[in-house]
Amino acid sequence: MKFDRKTVFVVAVASAVLAALLTVHYIQGVKKQLMKGLEPVKALVARQDMRAGEVVEEEGFVVRLFPKRYLHPAALKPGDLPLVVGQRLRNPVFKGHPVLWSDLGAGESNSRVSEGLMESERAVSVAVDGVSGVSGLIQPGDHVDILWTYSGVLPDGRAGTLVTSLLQNVTVLAAGGRTVPGHGGYSTVTLALTLREAEIVTFAQQKGKITLVLRNRRDVSVLDDQKVLHMQELLGREMKRIQKARTLRIIRGKQQ
Repeated sequence: MKFDRKTVFVVAVASAVLAALLTVHYIQGVKKQLMKGLEPVKALVARQDMRAGEVVEEEGFVVRLFPKRYLHPAALKPGDLPLVVGQRLRNPVFKGHPVLWSDLGAGESNSRVSEGLMESERAVSVAVDGVSGVSGLIQPGDHVDILWTYSGVLPDGRAGTLVTSLLQNVTVLAAGGRTVPGHGGYSTVTLALTLREAEIVTFAQQKGKITLVLRNRRDVSVLDDQKVLHMQELLGREMKRIQKARTLRIIRGKQQ
């Protein structure tokens, strides 16, 4: 079957238009996927540094926009302001940082831990000792990372010990039975987790050892390149990379 030039031209133009539409559709889909979770969300942040025990006042907050993906689910929203004015802070909050529900409620001995949880969160306790519990230094309201040490198969096929970062930037609800900062030891730490995170941590406790790593509360960053490390790697390239990235700090103790 032969086609005249006009028919060939029309078919070519139509094909080009279709290809252009498909390209635009594909680009829009990729762009939508990349922007997912980056929608701006309003949250309440501290106007200035606020101490633990301080009474919350309306003037102490300002509204800021955050990408939804990077905002803690327990962060206070503008509509929550009437509910929190007059409450006391359980934890210190730094200037410009979002205020969390878990930061509130100091001294409320009758308050329930469940009231400080978001709808998607669960309270999960993990067993700790002097080492895995950071020598008793963890306080309610702190944030921790969770390391998991377990037995597995090394790259060379032999059995060995592996370690990986299980979860990052997890909120501490209680240290032992304490839900407010204080003194005293503890053998368990209660964390705010989603149901899926709770399943992961429960499995990890059964199959290995959990170690909590205390974070600076100003640090909300999360590392995406989580690795499973073994002894050979720790003593090889990974250790060199870690040592190169370290900076020197001098800590002087207070004189009595």
